[in-house]
Amino acid sequence: MPRLHKFSIRARLTFIFVLAVAAILSVTGVSLVHLVRHSLAGDADNEIQSQMIRTQEIFANAKSPDTYRVVLAMHGDVVIQVTNLAGTKVWAASSAIAKAPVLARSGAASRTSARLSLKMVRTSRDEATLSQISSGQIGSIATKRGPGLIFGFIYAKTSITAWTF
Repeated sequence: MPRLHKFSIRARLTFIFVLAVAAILSVTGVSLVHLVRHSLAGDADNEIQSQMIRTQEIFANAKSPDTYRVVLAMHGDVVIQVTNLAGTKVWAASSAIAKAPVLARSGAASRTSARLSLKMVRTSRDEATLSQISSGQIGSIATKRGPGLIFGFIYAKTSITAWTF
């Protein structure tokens, strides 16, 4: 403390005030980043959910032969992929990922939960596509082809995982 007494009271108060303002601004900045991140994640989840519902309504009643993959129109940054229940065949996909293989499969979230969880399928063939998608959601769908799974993702031309905290 002897070093601090070398300075006048005005200099010491100014230094303490600057430290207090820096601490307040740092806490405010971290809080804002946290709030904006959760808000954007919530918006992305809501957008994926609405596109999955829209696809279910359109694709479930569509009369399409089992032999070809249906290309779905993109709405915003959301891409959809519909697969068979086993996760071995793509029935429909958004135009941005229309040629991609099965990107994800399902698994039980836990032994006691009936909820589905999302497991990404990582192969060298689809690594470029996987680097462009994030925020995945899964749901079940009943179609004329039989029961299936519908996956929704946020699609970006560049990877946004660098912004994940």
